[in-house]
Amino acid sequence: MVPSKRTTASLCGALCLSAVTIFSGCASKRPLTSPRMWQPQASSLQDVPLTGLAQAPTVLAGEAPIQLVNFTQDEQTAIRDQAISSGAASGAVSGGLGALSFPPVMAACFILPPLCVGVVGASAGIGAATGGASGGARVGEVSPEASDRLGVHFRSYPSSSSLQRRLAESLPAPEPGDGPRLIVNIAAVGMLPNEYGIRFVVKAEVRCQPSPGTEWAPSTHFVWLPVRPVKDWLADDGKLVRNEYDEAIATLAANIRSVYLPTLP
Repeated sequence: MVPSKRTTASLCGALCLSAVTIFSGCASKRPLTSPRMWQPQASSLQDVPLTGLAQAPTVLAGEAPIQLVNFTQDEQTAIRDQAISSGAASGAVSGGLGALSFPPVMAACFILPPLCVGVVGASAGIGAATGGASGGARVGEVSPEASDRLGVHFRSYPSSSSLQRRLAESLPAPEPGDGPRLIVNIAAVGMLPNEYGIRFVVKAEVRCQPSPGTEWAPSTHFVWLPVRPVKDWLADDGKLVRNEYDEAIATLAANIRSVYLPTLP
């Protein structure tokens, strides 16, 4: 029996549908903080059978450096300009930047940048057509100094090795010999400022070698941290960043296990 394969097509459709549904519906405000992180999501699973791996893999940490997305003033300005150019200024900012703060759409930006441009453009058009019902979103700003300090906390954390350790501890010991291998890496952290503060989205990438000489296409996994004020993220020398980041990595480890070893108890 040939194992079923997964595709990214359904993800793309879900992202677009979610964005249109959200931004054509209401303009209600979100709470200042979220008590729990959003449900993690995985994509690019076209090579991963629904049954996962036949045995527990050896887990290794990747060595690629983490990428920080939207941490600079230039990046944040570019997003505003892109949203405004897609429609009437007030409505476009409300729709376009609102789209970027909606987690599944942020995932699209990490996975498929062209899709991100299309979704942001469509959302901005919806906002322009309604005349900016909410009066235009007040988009949060992060000072260069705060962005630099936040970036230091994320760069200094041993994220990939922490993910490797968390995942390996949750799995049975691999069998001796040339069994499957998983190479895990925290690839990027995106910063999403809004009028309430900042939320972060963490992206992990996984390479699977089910047997010697064979490698599946990499999979991508996302999780979102709660929205919190900038001053809270920076308090106590970034203690909250480290705590929340560690919890996000533990959540990603559980998500990766559910994809590659779904039959494990």
